[in-house]
Amino acid sequence: MVRFAYLNLQTGAFPSADNGTSDVDILFCRNVMIYFRLGTTRRIVEKFSRCLSPGGFLFLGHAETLINISDRFQRQHQAGGFYYQLRDEETADKSPALPCLPPPIAAVRPPPSPPQPSSPVPPPVLPLPAAAPPAPDLQDLFARAEQEFNRENFRTASQSYDTILRHMPRHVGAMVGKGFILANEGRYELALETCTQALAVDDLRPDVYFLRGLICELQNDLEGALSEYRKALLLDMEFIMPHYNLSKVFWRLGRPRDARRELNNTVRLLEKAADEAIIPHSGGLSRAVFLEVCRDDAGQFGQQG
Repeated sequence: MVRFAYLNLQTGAFPSADNGTSDVDILFCRNVMIYFRLGTTRRIVEKFSRCLSPGGFLFLGHAETLINISDRFQRQHQAGGFYYQLRDEETADKSPALPCLPPPIAAVRPPPSPPQPSSPVPPPVLPLPAAAPPAPDLQDLFARAEQEFNRENFRTASQSYDTILRHMPRHVGAMVGKGFILANEGRYELALETCTQALAVDDLRPDVYFLRGLICELQNDLEGALSEYRKALLLDMEFIMPHYNLSKVFWRLGRPRDARRELNNTVRLLEKAADEAIIPHSGGLSRAVFLEVCRDDAGQFGQQG
């Protein structure tokens, strides 16, 4: 029932009915494409999309992503992991709903004291309350949540953010992480509400304005995206992702000179980063891969400008 064969992903013929690579329902390609250059990876993923049946599934390694690689797939989440499903008109987003941010805890007014009797009555003997469970180390929990977020284990990260917010409702970092997860699932109104809550605590957080810009861009509000990305950079000119996203928005608006300027700013900051650094809010891209993405973009800007 099983056939083993060799297939060269760079030079092999696929999809093809002759070697069983057409009309595939599930395709696993884990920890292979990390060794390819960006252009090669894009070509392979495009061919994978033609190998799959409508609504078929693609499983990559836990550290691999299709961000800046392909828009032919919809990321799905289940049981703390994720996979990709080929976009199809009949394919609905089956991502599990994430819980909303916990509402602020309202103060409870104690009931009025009953009238005291004329003669003293000894108070009843009550059992001692059970010891409350120890509060988690929120700093350590937040660090682990950020690690899970960067690995795109969004369900685990979301649960950790919720735990933090139950113990510390004004934890801005947890709000921001939760907002990015909500936006990633297309729940833009809840994500924007989370941004509003975060800015009410600290209105000088560049990552909140970046998130708002990203939501504007996802909703095709390009002028709104420009405004929010600029706010993020006013607070932190070394923040790489607003520069990069601005280059994309400027290009879409027909402003190639501004697009090239922001792309150059992105490359300049990336060249200053550590060799093995993962760039925050980039979808898990390393410095080396991101530089390659920028060089590819620069080539496209030059060809089309």
